[in-house]
This record gives sequence, structure tokens and C-alpha cells, in this order.
Amino acid sequence: MKNYALVLFFINWLIATVALGGVHSLYLKLYPMMSVLLFIPLILSKKSPFLVSKVNLIIIACILAFWCLVGIQLLPIPSTLLKWIAPLSFDRSYGFLQSISLSPKSGYPISVFPDHTIFALRLLFPFSCIVIFALLFPMTTDKQLNRGLGVFILISSLVACFGLIQSFYGGTKIYGFIDRGYNIFGPFVSKNHAGGHLAVASVICLALSFSKRLKTYRIFFLSIYFLCLLSILFIGSRAAALTSLLISFWILVENRSSIKKQYIGMGVLVFIFVLTLGFIWNAHLFSRIFGGNTFRIAFWHSAFSIWTESPLFGSGLGTFSDLSLQFLGTTKWMHPEHVENEYLEILSDTGLFGFAIFGTAITLLFKKAFKVCHSHKIPSNIKAFGFGLIALLVHALFVFHAPLPASHFLLGFLMMGFLQSGHLKLISIRSSLIRWNLIILLPLGLWVSYESSRKVSDNNMPIEDSLTTYSSTSLELKIAKELRESQYQYLKDVLAEYPYEPSVWFTFARREGEFGNIQLARNIANEAILRSPLDITKRLQLSEFFGRNGYFEDIEKWNLDILQSPAPLSDHIKSALYNQLVYYSLLSNRMALATKYLEKSEAFANTWQARFYRGIVDTNHLKYMTESWKIFTRNRRYQANVFDYHWLELGKRFPFLLSKEIVGNMNLLRHNSKTRP
Repeated sequence: MKNYALVLFFINWLIATVALGGVHSLYLKLYPMMSVLLFIPLILSKKSPFLVSKVNLIIIACILAFWCLVGIQLLPIPSTLLKWIAPLSFDRSYGFLQSISLSPKSGYPISVFPDHTIFALRLLFPFSCIVIFALLFPMTTDKQLNRGLGVFILISSLVACFGLIQSFYGGTKIYGFIDRGYNIFGPFVSKNHAGGHLAVASVICLALSFSKRLKTYRIFFLSIYFLCLLSILFIGSRAAALTSLLISFWILVENRSSIKKQYIGMGVLVFIFVLTLGFIWNAHLFSRIFGGNTFRIAFWHSAFSIWTESPLFGSGLGTFSDLSLQFLGTTKWMHPEHVENEYLEILSDTGLFGFAIFGTAITLLFKKAFKVCHSHKIPSNIKAFGFGLIALLVHALFVFHAPLPASHFLLGFLMMGFLQSGHLKLISIRSSLIRWNLIILLPLGLWVSYESSRKVSDNNMPIEDSLTTYSSTSLELKIAKELRESQYQYLKDVLAEYPYEPSVWFTFARREGEFGNIQLARNIANEAILRSPLDITKRLQLSEFFGRNGYFEDIEKWNLDILQSPAPLSDHIKSALYNQLVYYSLLSNRMALATKYLEKSEAFANTWQARFYRGIVDTNHLKYMTESWKIFTRNRRYQANVFDYHWLELGKRFPFLLSKEIVGNMNLLRHNSKTRP
């Protein structure tokens, strides 16, 4: 039955790799339960007991302890205790709510984004299953090892070939055409993750080439080794190149006595040939070495800064992506999804306690792998797994592997290959214990899948901006006022419940302003933008409110802050931000400033707003107004009120917009386009 379990493992790994590294949306939904299925053949097995080493059991204990730590991060903690154990979480919940005179709840969790921590469990759960599976049921026979290596080389060849294809087509990201609209790349999400797999594959193939049992396949292993190196050159991953070269050099040193002189010369020639191909075909790695960015250093610094704010328990598993925006300065606009360092992200997210648990498991793995690699009694096909694991741990200094299921299977595969080697004292475990584990894992997997699909949002809040606008009688006005006040109180309650959700802050800032608390609204708005600077839609809505109330300086500061940064914004978004500056510049009668921003807007996109504003600053009003209406009706055929609002608001400042000539012409255009008002 163990062989059936291994077959399931490798099928899952192959599917995860083909499913774009395991990040395809459909695969992510199935992944937690698919990982539990690995145990079913072993549960059905009548053989008992299972033999496991002491090291493996300690690592399993570390995994369970890590789960307990994440559970603690999600528990509501009283303010006095939270201030001591997690100052960062206290400041972002109790501290700020009190500063705006809101009553906080009796307890908030350590995680600054509990929803993100729960979402991270969707990957932590199957990762734990795969690692426990690898620890309990390693590959012990040569037949299992060699078949496993065959599947691994097949997957690695796929990654290498896809990497070369992608580099020749000029793409940098590997996304699925079903989800994102990009051309399909293949196995992994980015060049760094694909490069990490190839770095591991290259060192394993090089180590296997020194195996006496597999010497008939030596040329094949070396061919795959150089194929992986060539693909790394074109993928352009500096971390993968460095890892591969370092571990390859170590392998050569360990096997220096068995290297023949003619093989040295041949290897050098092939290596030079690979480099020459890279230069001739302009491999991406060379341009990245000499002209690459240093964002990783900024990300590492931000992770360390977050850890110093909450050193014991961290900020919460999976919270770095959003929290880092407050610690990165101008680099924040690159919006790092991860630290690009496995160890620093664990330290930042889980603090000293989490890092100690994680570090214990990693230290045991590294120590065991190093002994295996350095031993002369252990066969080369087993030593290859040890070299591969060390390569993965070194590569983790530069890339965060945890989000990719394909990387989870890679780690599990490497652990299954060498952990049971050498002279070990094995401990017997009854199969009934494994069955009880499955009973616990199944409901836990269902809970993780359910909870991670939930998301806090203020979209369902019963808030209506236009209630008072269309209320004419005193009774209607009274009802509208009471309703708005009840909605305002409801929003306060939501904010007290979810002080970590940026979307609620944006809405609350507008509501405070509507009730006349402008200065407080500005403070909350700044906090909202600080917490979620790339939420462009919310920013524009917030700016719209402050613009209507005459706070042009705030809008100008917020919009220029992001426009003058290296934020990855589309031309359409840049044009929208500049158009908003043009609109409020015109309303405040700053013609020179409006013209300046209008020119920048037109450089990015030919929008109906830009044509409309050009009709104001240019003498040929009618021409541009007509062009604006034609562009507008192509995109917004049944939303004429949006156009009318701008027209009437600016008409108050510029009377010629309401002249008979323009109004008559625009009404004719409206009639011809059959657009409903």
C-alpha cells in the first residue's frame, strides 16, 4: 500500500507543477483535501507498526507546535496583555481606535490581519500533511528511490523547457491564460520559483553522475544538468544561479578523488559552451547581474523592522504583504508579496517563538543532510537528495517558497529520499495512530477551506450616499437623517470589529466628513491610504469627497504621491488620477495647473474626461466637447448622468459651457446617440 501512496504523491506533484506551480485557482481549492488523500492507502494498510526515526518525530512535533502558535495569533487578547506581547497589533487596534474616540472591543488577536492569517492556513495545512507524510513514509528501497528520481527528472525537464520557451517569447511572469489573460507559461509563477526548482534539479543530477550504480546513465544526468543551467541563464534568476554554482562546487570537491582528468576538460568545455550560448542569445541573467535592482535589501529591512515592532509573536502568519507597505518608504509602491527570504518572513510573521520552532526543524534537516552528503558509506543516489535539500535551503535565503504547492512537494520528495538513511534508531508507531491523525485532519482541512474562502468586506453595508439629495419633504429629510445616523453607528461598530480592514477605513473617513468632522476625517483618510496605498478605486472615491468639500491640497498630495512613485500603474489609472487633479484645479480656478496636469493625462490615455477638460482650457470648446461625448457614449452608453454631473459642476465656474450653442449641440448629439439621461 505504501507504493500506492507514493504513486498518489507523485501524481499530485505533477498536477501541482502543471497547475502553474499549484497557484491555479481551481487547484488551490482542491489542494487541502488532495493532500489528505495521500494517507488513505496507508490507513487501509494492515501492516503495523510503522518505523520512524527520532529526528522525524521531533520535526512532526515542531509542525504541531507551529500550528498551536498560529492558533494563538488568532485568539482575542485583552488590551493589557496584547500591549506587552504584540505592541504592533495593539497600536493598530486599541491604539488607533482610541485616538479617534471609538470604543474598542474587549479583545483583538495578535495577527494584524486575521483574515490573511486564516487564508495562509489554506497552504499551511496541506504543507503540513505533505511534510508529515514524507517523515512517516520515506522511500527506503532502491526501486522506490530510482522511480522517484525518474519522476523528478521528468518534472525538472518540463520546467527547464518551459523556462527556455518563455525566455525566447520575452515574458517574465508565468500566469495561466484561464485566470489572468496572459499566455500560458507552464509550471511556476515566476522566474525565481522556477529557478529554485532548476537549481535543485541541477545539483541532484550532478550528484547522480558520480553514482557507481547508475554510471550507465551518467551522460544523461550531465545532459539534464547542463539543460537546467542553460534554462537558469535564460530565466534570469540570480539566486538560482548562485545556489547551483555553490552546491555544484561542493559536490565536485566531495567527489574530487573520482574525477578523471579528461572529464574535467570536457566539463569545462561544455560549461564554456553553455555560457557562450547565453551571451550569443542575450540570456536574461547577464543583464540582471549587471543591472538588476536591489529591492530585496529593502524588503529584508522592512521585515526586520516589522519584527522589532512585535518581537515575540510577530505580526501574524501571512501578513507581511499588506503590512510591509508602511515600512518600505518609496519602495512600497512595488508592493512585495513576500520578503523574498523564507527565514526573515517567518521571523516577521511569527516572531521569536515561531522562528525558534521553524529553526529547530530546519537545523535538524540541515544537520542530517550535511552528514549524508559528507559520508563516504552512503550511496550517491541517496546523497543526491541531501545535496538537493541543502540547495533548497540555500535558495530560501533569496526566495519565499511557502506559497507554492509545487515547492511543498519538492521539499517532501527530498526529505523522503535521505532521512531514513544511515544507522538510525527507529521507533515503531501503530497504524491506529495514523488513522486517528486522519480523523483529525479531515475536519481541519474542511474548516481551513471554508474559512479561507470568507473575506471581510464593507460592500454589503447598507450605506446610501444620495438619500438626502432626493428627499424633499420634512418627513423624508427626517427619515433620511435618522437612517444615515443609524448607518454611521453601524459603520462604527464594523470598524471596532475589524480595525485591520483598510476598506472600512476608507468608508469611515467619508462618513466622518459627512457629519462635519473634517479634521478627523482627514486623519482617518491618511491612515487608510497608509494601510492600503494601492487601492486606487477607494482612493479616487475618497478624493472625490474631499474635493467636493474644497480640500484640493489633500487630493493633490495623495495623487502625486503615487503618480511620482515607481508604482506599477496602468496608463488608464495614471490618466484617471491626473484627470481628477485637472477637475479640481478647474473648480478652484487654477488654469495653469489644470493645463499642466491635462497634458500629462493626455500623454497616457485619450479619455472622455481629458477631451472634456481640453474643451475648457482650449478656445475651440465645441470641437473637444463633441469628441468627449463621442468617446463617452462608446464606453458608457446608459450613464449620461456621469457626463451631466461634470458638465453642470464645471458650468458653474465656466458659464460658456451652458451657452445655447454648446447646450443645443450636445442635446442634438444626445438625441442622435439615443442615450438615456
